[in-house]
Amino acid sequence: MAKEKVAGTLATNIGVNTTNAVTSIESLKNSVKDSTNAWKQMESQMKLSGDTLGASKAKYEGLSDSLSKQKSVLERLKQEQSEVNRSTSDGEKAYQKYASQITQAEVKLTALNGQQDKAKQAYEYQKSGLAKLNEEVQHSNKLTEERVKQLEAEGKTEEANKAKIDGLKSAQEKYSQILKIQKTELEKLGESGDKNSKAYRLQEVRVAQMSTKVSEATRDIKRLNGTEIKPRTEGIGKVKSQLRSLNGLLGRTQSRFKDVFLGNILASGVIGAIGDIKSKFTGALEAGVEYNKEMQNLSVSLNNFTNGNQKLNDSLVDNIKNLREESGYSIDTLSLLTKKLMD
Repeated sequence: MAKEKVAGTLATNIGVNTTNAVTSIESLKNSVKDSTNAWKQMESQMKLSGDTLGASKAKYEGLSDSLSKQKSVLERLKQEQSEVNRSTSDGEKAYQKYASQITQAEVKLTALNGQQDKAKQAYEYQKSGLAKLNEEVQHSNKLTEERVKQLEAEGKTEEANKAKIDGLKSAQEKYSQILKIQKTELEKLGESGDKNSKAYRLQEVRVAQMSTKVSEATRDIKRLNGTEIKPRTEGIGKVKSQLRSLNGLLGRTQSRFKDVFLGNILASGVIGAIGDIKSKFTGALEAGVEYNKEMQNLSVSLNNFTNGNQKLNDSLVDNIKNLREESGYSIDTLSLLTKKLMD
């Protein structure tokens, strides 16, 4: 009779302890669910408000909290399992039940670890400014592409080339900023970890790829600048000979127009063949194309044209400004004529 009472007491205690343990563990599991729901809601709100960085941060920090709580679940399960008396049938069943739950908890923990690692990378990517820079590059490239298509459809070849160059310069600047950030990240990985690690090798590839993009943009800018008419300097005798030929062509214009045009070109030492431009030049003068361009665009256009020779660029800009005042012709026309004259 006494033995039966003792056995009953042990069974009751096992039942009570198991019930208490389950209640405690369920509470911990619910805290993981609550944490997950909280960060997902915060992430969603941040995205809707347009705060990409905030959304990324909410997810990373939220997953870190969920991960910490899941570790608590696993630790509690292992603790409860270690206290089970396996000498009885009920005890063994309880032990095996804990073993099954521990396995499930470990699987979930591993999954959360993987999610947190990805969330951390995404957050650091956003935080570094790389995401924003890449978005700006994509937007700028698309905008440039559409602008160039429009200009080419309108037959404005020179302006289309200028738009391409401006777009490439913008992209080149952004690529250089991205490359700087990526090189810094590579240095950090090299200082804190193994240079043979997967992360370091992957970052090496990123740096190499971005370096290539910078070089390609630089190459394309030079190539497109090559489609412009490049200035050359030669002997003063040849300059005077060509200018005398041009003098007759400009005979119908105002005298001040002619003096300024010829004087500035001669002073700059810039010459070129005038051959086949005579008819185009005369036609452009007679057409009197409407002025509708801002002066700042002129400086950019001539900067591409002169390959960054600031002294020559300033001289040509001043020349065209004077011609504009004297003749009333458009900046586009005078810019084109100046380039054609120097061909």
